[in-house]
Amino acid sequence: MRKRIVILTVFAALLVFAGCNVFGPYNLYYEWNEEGVLADYLEESDQFQSEDIDSINYLGSDTFEITTGDEDHIVKRVYTSMMNGHWDVFQASGSEADF
Repeated sequence: MRKRIVILTVFAALLVFAGCNVFGPYNLYYEWNEEGVLADYLEESDQFQSEDIDSINYLGSDTFEITTGDEDHIVKRVYTSMMNGHWDVFQASGSEADF
């Protein structure tokens, strides 16, 4: 009986963790696979074709920071419907402390 309770508790904890990861604002898959998530977009984008990408950082909520040479870009996925979305690129300017 005790073994069954332990197994059910571990299963419930994993299920809650997976639910928070999939439906929450911070996705661990994106954190561990930053370049893979943006690979298709970076290949198609004319903006990043000629630039060397120094680093890609996941910021949460489908938002990435791409550092290229002396410029920082913010790339955010904007959804037009439940299944359709596109990537918007913004020029990073300053920090949160500048407000």
